Amino acid sequence: MVAHLDNPELPIAATDNINPYIWQKAIVNVVFNSICPLLGVDNGIFIREPTAVVLAETLIAECTQVARTEGVHLDLSDLRQQILDISADYGIPGASCAIERDVDLITEGLIAKGWIAKGLITGTIPRNVGQNYCVSQLVGG
Repeated sequence: MVAHLDNPELPIAATDNINPYIWQKAIVNVVFNSICPLLGVDNGIFIREPTAVVLAETLIAECTQVARTEGVHLDLSDLRQQILDISADYGIPGASCAIERDVDLITEGLIAKGWIAKGLITGTIPRNVGQNYCVSQLVGG
């Protein structure tokens, strides 16, 4: 099966222990899906802004510490390099990250249904509320 799926663009390999790969993917997601939406930046921030790398390293260190308690030992420098590689490959200045778009769409949907306006759900209104006439009218913008 592996031989049929393996290709130069997406190398595939069999493993007896998938846990490190699951943790590696989860940690990369933690870095991108927390820092980028909170700062309102695209995925390329890590190659443009050294302070964003410091934030990423802090998250990586904390996550790898948790992984170690589960018996999974990961190399911090490998994870850091993976973040930088992804940032270089997929960081389009001005483009929002996927999770930010998801949060904005969900929040707009909740506002449209009146759930936030009725106090059923509390939280932060998306940063682009002023750019969306319907949403800005609902929240008094």
